[in-house]
Amino acid sequence: MATLEGGTTAGRRECLGQENRRQDARLNRAYASAMKKLNPLRQDLLKRSQRAWLQLLPAQCELEAGPPTGGTDWNDELAICDLHGRAYRATLLESLDE
Repeated sequence: MATLEGGTTAGRRECLGQENRRQDARLNRAYASAMKKLNPLRQDLLKRSQRAWLQLLPAQCELEAGPPTGGTDWNDELAICDLHGRAYRATLLESLDE
């Protein structure tokens, strides 16, 4: 977003979209890897945790962004929160051991 193109609404959205896709792929890889490493009991715990987290993230981001403002910034705030949430979750999953 630090480039000239990133200074426009379309540029910001493209940048956020690209990074969100990258973090989502990282999250999916981390989840798959953790599922392979963990014993069956912890696999079940991870499945339940992941389902709950997937429900929590949108609500958490709406809380952090606050009420809709009618402008484009609110959508960007939601996207940034989602991106940060996915990156944090991927890091957590990457750190899981048997």
